[in-house]
Order: sequence, then structure tokens, then C-alpha cells
Amino acid sequence: MSLTTVFTPTAEQQEAIDHPLRPLFLVAGAGAGKTTVMAERILALVSSGAARADEVLGLTFTNKAAANLKAKVMERLGPDADVTVATYHGFGASLVADHALELDLAPDTTVLNRAQAWQLLYAVFDEFRFQRRGTMAPQLLLDDALALASRCADHLVDVAAVAADCEEKAATGRWTPLREAAAKRLELCQVVRAYEERKRERHLLDYGDQIGLAVRLLEEHPDLAAGYRADRPVVLLDEYQDTNIAQGRMIAALFGEGFPVTAVGDPDQNIYAWRGASLHNLLAFPEQFVQGDGSKARILPLEVNFRSGERILSLANELIDHVSPQRRAADKVLRHFEDLGQGTVAVGL
Repeated sequence: MSLTTVFTPTAEQQEAIDHPLRPLFLVAGAGAGKTTVMAERILALVSSGAARADEVLGLTFTNKAAANLKAKVMERLGPDADVTVATYHGFGASLVADHALELDLAPDTTVLNRAQAWQLLYAVFDEFRFQRRGTMAPQLLLDDALALASRCADHLVDVAAVAADCEEKAATGRWTPLREAAAKRLELCQVVRAYEERKRERHLLDYGDQIGLAVRLLEEHPDLAAGYRADRPVVLLDEYQDTNIAQGRMIAALFGEGFPVTAVGDPDQNIYAWRGASLHNLLAFPEQFVQGDGSKARILPLEVNFRSGERILSLANELIDHVSPQRRAADKVLRHFEDLGQGTVAVGL
């Protein structure tokens, strides 16, 4: 084992590290050392014989966060540790690639990047008719359409359902701005429908399709999900507040039903809602990932902040108190690490 770093955990960190293999939700505030705690938890489980290094799966939100967690784990377990760390999206894409046959995907199926997706629609732009968006430049209109396609994928909603809702509101909405917005959205739906058709015709996928296909795969083939659970008895989910509805459903299909998942996140750092992230995934975790006896997953806080002084954290706690209880962890408070002192708060105009 690597001994290059001396780590002295706080009492709350030690409790999280030593928690048995049962569903666990760590509410980790900013600067609470969550990545170190995750690495130390993996070290403890491997050292105790609860799992081998190659049976550990860590998922996080960005490539940078995945690399950081991987580096921390290798620092603790050694450079040869065969721990799998990936992004949520990368993991879903690998599921699709490994099981293309079960999904009836053509052998030549290709994944589009955003530029290719935009070009796919721009080539046939003249086929579309717009009354309310006719003054918009084509590139802006197609950007809006692709954003709508992405949101549909993030929420596992078919564009036909969006179009039906828009038709109803455009015809019966009592508020004029709502009717107008619905009519504009309906024009975008025709573009998204064409986009989906062209992808199918040409055996193309985009990033959103991959997660949706992973969900379908796991829900239609529960034996595959059972196999993954057997191969990965230790699963840690980082930045869980930034997952979207589709990603949350993929994780639930894989690791629900009492599986000992450790999720780490902070509802007060839910910064990717604009990109489809759903805070519901994090807040619903204790009820969704229950213990073997049906009780809720345990919640443990990581409240000690190793980044800011006491004055800064007092202000942060005061601001958090004004957030709706439905959008934050119950009784969450940030506590300062005494060695950091008071810190300075300044207001700039």
C-alpha cells in the first residue's frame, strides 16, 4: 500500500470510511474532503477483504473528477490497483457498446458529436416550415432544437409526448404567453422528430441516446444487471446531485434493491440543472436505494470544511437557511476546521 500521504480523518469521516457494505448517502459539503474519504473507504474495504480492487466501481460526473478520484485511489492502493473509475455517461456508453446485439443496433452504428448532429439537420433545413420562428437564423434555431432533443433524452421523454402537450397548451392555454411559447416549442418538435428519424435511417446515435439505450438494456435484461452487481460488489457514486433523470434510472436499474451503493453529493452544489441534472436523484436516494430490510439508506454528513474560515462558513450557513427545505439536505450545516482561523468576508460593489 502507498504510504506517501498521512491522512488523519475526523470522527465523521472515519464513520463514513468504516461503514459496512450497505446503502449509504454521504452529504458532503464544499471542501469536506469527499474524494479523500471515497478513496479511504475503498482502501478500507479492499484491506478488510470485503472486495478486491478489480471489483470496485467508481462513477462521477466529469472526466476531471474521474481522473482525480482514480489518482487518489491509486495513491492509497498502489499504482497497480485495478479499480474502475468512469463518468456516468462513459459507463452508460460502454454498456451500449458491449451489448449492441441485445439492443438490435446495426454493426455500423456511429455516435455523433454535436457538430455532426448540427450538420445532419442543417443539410435539410429547407424542409422545415416556421411561422413563429421564421426570423431566427438557422444556426440558432437548430441549436434550440438540439437542446430540446437533449432535454428529452435527459428525461427519457419522447418528443411526441412533448408535441402533444404543446398542441394542447397552444390551443387551450388561458395565458397568452403560455400559448405562444407552446406554439414555438411545437415548431421545434418537428425539427427534433426529423432529427430522430434521420438518426434511425443512418444508424446514428448521439450522447443522449446512449444513456436511454443503457436504461432500456438493463430494464429489459435484468440478468445483465444481476451480472454487473455480482462483478462489482463495491460501487461509489460521486457528485450524485449532478446526474439527470436518465442517469439516475440507469443507476437504479443496475444497483437498486438493497445493493450496497455509496452515494456522495451535496444538494447545495446542484449547478448543472441547466444541463438536465435533477436534484431529485440525490434527495430521493435514501428511499430509492433501501437497505436489505426495506428501511431507508443511511445518511451521514461530512460537515467539516477544510477550505474556508469560520466567518465565511457562518455566512454560507445563513444563506443556506433561506433555501427551501425541499431543495437541501435536512439539518445540514458547514463547520470550520479550527486550523484555518476566522477567514475574511468582503462585499464588492
